[in-house]
Amino acid sequence: MVARDGDSFNSLAEWFGITSDSIAAVNGVGLGHIFHPGDTLTIPIPASQFLMPPELPVYVYEEPVIEEEPVYVEPLVESTPEPTAPPPPPPAARTASQADVIAAICSLPWNCDKMVRIASCESGLNPNAYNPAGYYGIFQISGEFPGWNDPWVNAQVAYERKYLPALAGGGDGLSPWPHCRYY
Repeated sequence: MVARDGDSFNSLAEWFGITSDSIAAVNGVGLGHIFHPGDTLTIPIPASQFLMPPELPVYVYEEPVIEEEPVYVEPLVESTPEPTAPPPPPPAARTASQADVIAAICSLPWNCDKMVRIASCESGLNPNAYNPAGYYGIFQISGEFPGWNDPWVNAQVAYERKYLPALAGGGDGLSPWPHCRYY
């Protein structure tokens, strides 16, 4: 028999009612052998029982034709970026002497000398220090809050929101001020 496209050991064995092993053995190949159209194969059955299997249909895949709707593309228009709102102006300046600022810092149960040095580094002990990036007061606390430029309020917020949580995290409480902690 001459092998055709689509013939396999299994399909031929099923057609002739024999095992795939018997076809492979009589042709001297293993079951993993792939035969190609035109190869000559011996089928181990009597010639009187040989009936050629029907030709397998050949399927040809045709790429489907997809008609696309035209797509309207808006012309590219240069646009000016939306202006961003300027940061809010700082509230009216508070007047506090350097002694008042130091007294506010030292009123809390932390290392007074160290915290005065940190506040000096962060703001120059200026209660009205304001950074447009969003840092306020003597300890440059991120985020505006009522009374941020009052040294007593700013020191209390720094102690409660920054120092104590950093201390509770197992540190020395100074990690919220990484650039000034060694000042």
